[in-house]
Amino acid sequence: MKLNWKYFILVFLLEACKENSNKDIEENPPLYQEPFSVTLNTSGGYTLNLLSSDSIKPLINSLGQTIKTGIAIPFIIKKINSEEVVKPKIIEGVQRVQTLIPDNVYPIPDKLPVIHVDTTRLKKIKLGEGDQSFVLRNSYGVLPTGIPILVTGKKISLKEPHPVKAAPMRYKDNATTSIQYLDVDQGLGYSYVYAVHEDRMGNLWFGMDGTGISKYDGINITTYSVKQGLSNNVILAILEDKDNNLWFATQGGVTCFDGKNFTQYTEKEGLSNNDVLSIYEDKKANLWISTKGGLTKYDGEYFTHYTRKEGLPSDTVYSCIEDSKGNIWISTHLGAAKFDGKIFTLYTQQDGLSGKTVSNILEDKKGNIWMGITGGGINKFDGKTFTYFTTEQGLSNNIVWSMIKDRKDNIWIGTSGGGLNKFDGKKFIHYKLEQGLSNIKIRGITEDKNGNIWIGTDGGGVNKLNATSFDYNVPEAVMDNNRIRPILKDKNGNLWFGTEGGHVGKLEAKEKSGGGRLFTYYKVQDKLLQKGQRSLLQDQKGNIWIGTTGSGIVKYDGDNFFNYSLGPDMERQSVYAI
Repeated sequence: MKLNWKYFILVFLLEACKENSNKDIEENPPLYQEPFSVTLNTSGGYTLNLLSSDSIKPLINSLGQTIKTGIAIPFIIKKINSEEVVKPKIIEGVQRVQTLIPDNVYPIPDKLPVIHVDTTRLKKIKLGEGDQSFVLRNSYGVLPTGIPILVTGKKISLKEPHPVKAAPMRYKDNATTSIQYLDVDQGLGYSYVYAVHEDRMGNLWFGMDGTGISKYDGINITTYSVKQGLSNNVILAILEDKDNNLWFATQGGVTCFDGKNFTQYTEKEGLSNNDVLSIYEDKKANLWISTKGGLTKYDGEYFTHYTRKEGLPSDTVYSCIEDSKGNIWISTHLGAAKFDGKIFTLYTQQDGLSGKTVSNILEDKKGNIWMGITGGGINKFDGKTFTYFTTEQGLSNNIVWSMIKDRKDNIWIGTSGGGLNKFDGKKFIHYKLEQGLSNIKIRGITEDKNGNIWIGTDGGGVNKLNATSFDYNVPEAVMDNNRIRPILKDKNGNLWFGTEGGHVGKLEAKEKSGGGRLFTYYKVQDKLLQKGQRSLLQDQKGNIWIGTTGSGIVKYDGDNFFNYSLGPDMERQSVYAI
């Protein structure tokens, strides 16, 4: 009898579960219908919309003719006899208004200051034969230098923080350049951003001054701090290694993030100094860690510390790079050093640098070494000479905080109080508050996959510069209609603009010797021709052809404007493409 009762209870429970499952299905229907396919029918077509069940109406043009769809139809060309075309007439009373449009472009002078370097007198120090009295100490005692030290990092499992939805990036009012900003009001944790990096997945990482690291995917901002596993909340630099791990240089050591775990390398684990200023990965996947206690190489297992004892000019190391020949170039508080693995070659102010401290360093495609000098602008070293670029040569400010090279070999320079500079070898372009920056103290800079430049600022959050755009602010007193329609770049590089109000503008490509570009505004007095343009074209002879809204076609031969039409009824003679 007991067995029968157990069987009955088991059946009852199974039926109850089945009922609950069916009830869940009824109460929680699928969000979307299952997709279905429709066979293409170009011969007969359809009379009903299979998705909405609405009837499908035929396509009828402005002449009341039914247009056949789904099949090829002949394109009928109507030829217009020469008798139908009204003889072109010169448009009288065209007023030419010219003004010089100031820009943010500063060409370098023809003659640059060049300092020849006597390479035979450069100080060269063999590895280990530097200041023998120097002893490297951190908070945990004396550290050996010049030899490998086995290292084990402290691993911390990630506790994923809750993301915050970011508000859209914004433009500053009256900005003259396509620059957007992301700050506290848009969801950023803090306005002081020291480092910016785009990872291989397209996420932007922002290193903050005191609030950790923030990941921005274009929609959400996720912030990681010491609570999640960072060794310190002040982030000065970001590196992504060949294995897609992210390395953060902090004021509390180095932290590695693999997406699941944080691994800390601090003075406790054998780092020479917890003030880490930058990180670099060489071609052999070694990491070079620049600190206030020298330069440390990490090969994945061992630390090797390089200090004044090994040959560095200073133990405050700001950054380093590997050049195309395999040398390591190091920027320090007391100049720069080139390390070939055996010898340190020192470059100081006495050797030709424009200042004492080298804040950052990079190599261009030609093999030139560029050095950012604190208070001395930037120096280019070609192996024999230093060439100075300061405010006298067009740089906006001589205190250089950051430098990067973009994929086109332009150099972007972040300054303290002078905003951002772009240098293409011939001219500097300044980006400041009037161009749209939220702050002119520039920290980290990076280029994303689309060629945009992202800028970390000292109090203005993050800025995004669309480097492919062009922006010119034409005064209202010159151009009475700023609604631009067609744009044409002619064979000489001049830009032509058609406007909604019927007038045409030309911006000359060539810059004036004193800066700025000449803008010519052609104002037409005929009210019929003031309805606007929709198309522009330059022919082989250099004539500019303008398609208008209701006024036929206008040709400009460099001296006069000619109007072509098909008769007096010009209201319907709109030309949208040429």
